[in-house]
Amino acid sequence: MLLLKHAPGSLTVVSRLARPHVLAVLSGALVLVAAGSIYALPRLALALLAAAGLVVLLGARTLRARFEHGRLTLRLAVPFRRAVRRPLGGFTAARIETFAEARRRRADRIARGYADRSGSPLPAWLRPPEAPGTNDGLRRIVLVGPDGEPFPVTAWLGERENLEPARLAIESALR
Repeated sequence: MLLLKHAPGSLTVVSRLARPHVLAVLSGALVLVAAGSIYALPRLALALLAAAGLVVLLGARTLRARFEHGRLTLRLAVPFRRAVRRPLGGFTAARIETFAEARRRRADRIARGYADRSGSPLPAWLRPPEAPGTNDGLRRIVLVGPDGEPFPVTAWLGERENLEPARLAIESALR
């Protein structure tokens, strides 16, 4: 889910990976299984009810990026974390990143860290395979700084989401 809110002098981008009806079905299924096992396995039922509550509470949280007055304020979907504030002048562009690109970049970072610590390259058997993954279709919008390191401003979104209008709106907020 991706939502753009335009206001005079500001742009707010709200994103969430999970859709509300999917969360409702998942938590409903957990509640039904818990209800079925309440007498036979009460501890399991209690754990399933707690899991359903956490799915509802934490799964529906959104990631909010607000662009205004030359600053970016990013409220993460993680509970109890402070908002991240950065000047927009520190970013050069907005682009769409796939999950596969992020996974490859992380693997390269781990390999460089290993080589720095040990003085030898990462063994081939420790490198993750280059085979496509299940979630490679997920995409997100990232801001790119002068060093080329991406800074995500949306949650991972499915292939059906059209990210290009949001990317263009964010790109115009950078200027």
